[in-house]
Amino acid sequence: MRQRPRIPFVLLLFLLGGCASFQPLDQPKDFPLHQTDHPFFDLHWRLDREPGQVTASGLVEGTRQGDMAVVYLQLQGMDKEGRVVSHGLGRTLVGRLYRWDTLPFFVSLRPTGQEELFELSVWSYDWARENDRD
Repeated sequence: MRQRPRIPFVLLLFLLGGCASFQPLDQPKDFPLHQTDHPFFDLHWRLDREPGQVTASGLVEGTRQGDMAVVYLQLQGMDKEGRVVSHGLGRTLVGRLYRWDTLPFFVSLRPTGQEELFELSVWSYDWARENDRD
């Protein structure tokens, strides 16, 4: 029985591997904004301002507590007197948050044009139940 050359197969694997772009997952250190004063979580995010929308996207890190089904976040826009003039709610996107793990989140708001600064905070969270699936 004649053996087939393996070079074309190996070459094909290299070509396919080169075409597939490997995108590493974001880590907490990759984000410019951080909040560590919540009793259970640390937040790491970036704030993007576009006409008609302000978005916070990042990671919730279960640094002091875990086993959460979902974490809800609130983004608030405040005027120069510190009054809330816009707000939006978002949540962690997938899975269950275990201690020392991270989950991505996304929250946006429609600005009024009076905002001087934006603040992100944990609005609420739900504990995971035993029968919850990942």
